[in-house]
Amino acid sequence: MTLARRQIAKLVSNQTGCTDDLAYRAVGALFDSMRETLLLGDRVEIRGFGTFEVKPTKGKPAARNPRTNEITPVPPHRLVRFRPGKIIREDMKKAMPS
Repeated sequence: MTLARRQIAKLVSNQTGCTDDLAYRAVGALFDSMRETLLLGDRVEIRGFGTFEVKPTKGKPAARNPRTNEITPVPPHRLVRFRPGKIIREDMKKAMPS
């Protein structure tokens, strides 16, 4: 199941008792702040949940487009990595079917 921003805001609204509009604006502000922080190259650590961080990748001298067989260089770029926190890792292990 995939949750959209509006659905996350609805869950927050139900759990906190605030209005849907207020929850939507709060969730939006949280995501905007996280995005701005990551764009600056800083980490976002949410205790008990996990860490988002920007990692640079190395460029590759050549990569092949499988549709056209065209060889193109791949420049270095940045990726956002998520590392789950201890609580989520433990919960995921418990949730694994035997």
